[in-house]
Amino acid sequence: MGTRPAADVPASARAATTTVGLMLVLTFSTGVADAIGYLALDKVFTGNMTGNVVILGMGVAGEDGLPVAGPLVALAAFMVGAAVGGRAQRGVPVGWRTRTTVLLVVVAAVFAGTAGYAAARPTSYGHTEGLVVAGVIATAMGLQAAVARHVGVKDVTTVVVTSTITGLAADSRLGSGAGQPWVRRACAVVAIGAGALVGALTLRVHPAVGIATSAALTVGVAAVGWWVHRDGPTVPRR
Repeated sequence: MGTRPAADVPASARAATTTVGLMLVLTFSTGVADAIGYLALDKVFTGNMTGNVVILGMGVAGEDGLPVAGPLVALAAFMVGAAVGGRAQRGVPVGWRTRTTVLLVVVAAVFAGTAGYAAARPTSYGHTEGLVVAGVIATAMGLQAAVARHVGVKDVTTVVVTSTITGLAADSRLGSGAGQPWVRRACAVVAIGAGALVGALTLRVHPAVGIATSAALTVGVAAVGWWVHRDGPTVPRR
């Protein structure tokens, strides 16, 4: 038996697979944004809120060089973005819907606007200005996370990979041996790390480059997602 031609694969299966890929692209984008936040905005994660909670705890303890205001602002802004995303999707069935595309375009627009502002500024920011930029990006990331959560791709939240790594190890042959979607999980881990690498490299040019990269990736995801699901929504396979 040979491999089935692409034409023989059900459209719904192709759409579901594409959706997983799109969420992985958003995961990569998160890595870019987090690198910008941590390296250019005073050690603030814009997508990884677990990291902010840890930094906040150590900062409150008085550890030198660790911020308090930045993580607080990012946490609050992220929650606002996530709340807006949850509200906007209230009553909408799980899966990629028209509202998914619209909300991702909003995320991309916020990134693009922030990139435009950053491009007109020096490569370093004052304390207050840095907090504002971090807060705006974190708001967009919170909205993205809420959208990804509603799309419902298991193990790909787009903003954190701790649970993904846990599943990758726990369900492996060295663990429970229960079997797992290891390709998806491994790709999520690699994607966020690769995004952080790219984000760090863009800082050698200007912070606006990394932010603009996240904007371009997000609008690309929105466009492809809309095209793939234009004939109807698809709920990703678990």
